[in-house]
Amino acid sequence: MERILNYNTGGLRFLYHTSNHGCKGKKGYPENERELEKTRNKRNQVQVGRIERELETIVIADTDVVIDFFSGIETAASTVANLILKDGLALTSVTVFELYAGITGKKRLKQIDDLVSIMPVYPLEKKDAETAAGVYSGLRKAGKLIGNQDILIAGICITQDIPLFTRNRAHFSRISRLKLFSLQQVPEQ
Repeated sequence: MERILNYNTGGLRFLYHTSNHGCKGKKGYPENERELEKTRNKRNQVQVGRIERELETIVIADTDVVIDFFSGIETAASTVANLILKDGLALTSVTVFELYAGITGKKRLKQIDDLVSIMPVYPLEKKDAETAAGVYSGLRKAGKLIGNQDILIAGICITQDIPLFTRNRAHFSRISRLKLFSLQQVPEQ
């Protein structure tokens, strides 16, 4: 089943096609939670592999740029759209949490559901948590702590060696091992 995601974000409008990757339930939805989890894992493996082949670099989006995308803030919205179309954008499970925790309406819930369904999501694994704990310790000793969710996102990016696309460079630049993505790195569509 092919699904078309249509976002109206300010002046930006684009279509993104995706399949349901083997969902067997009604209207392409899995029949139970176990099947849903299998489908998500399979989809993420397929998408991450495809991204690595198609782009030299995968970029993980921080929550702020995803919110800018939905709000139609031009620089972030067009860059996020361009990266999505090139299969070069991923999320972390921490970012997914932050997006769902900040939902303010049904329209935004639908937008987040649609985006998360097509994006690879990097989970917080044990090694990522250990890396994040080291980052936390270093920032605490330096007296430059940032939010725990940001530290967890950084831990995933560092462990996976993936740059982070964020507007919050002031906070994230405190983490020396973290690669930050700049807008100049995205070739135009």
